[in-house]
Amino acid sequence: PRKRKADKETTSIADDPMIVEEPRTERPPSAIGAGQFPQGSSHELKRKTLKRMSDNELTLMSMEIYARNGYIFPTPQARKMFEDLDWYQAIPNKTANRRKIHRRLSLLEKSNLKRIRKELAKRIGN
Repeated sequence: PRKRKADKETTSIADDPMIVEEPRTERPPSAIGAGQFPQGSSHELKRKTLKRMSDNELTLMSMEIYARNGYIFPTPQARKMFEDLDWYQAIPNKTANRRKIHRRLSLLEKSNLKRIRKELAKRIGN
């Protein structure tokens, strides 16, 4: 809560009719630290670390970041790969598009995804 100087009453962002916040669903506790590459969601990825990883490992790390946030993958193979994991909890179809999932990502995850994409792009010369 914040205090306004004029009236000294305590208010919160929720009290402000001009601010509309999307409800955030926290990721399930079982997803924290899950997967083959949990560091994608917990640590800043260094370039030298990414350089040592294969294209497949980088792609999987990226997918795991999205999976930990409930993304439903469009390909049957990717869906099956994550649906079989006990920590994966998909968000219902109507809200699970990539744009909405991207809003759920932490700043660290967004930064790491950008680093992964940049490393993969360097490898194919883009």
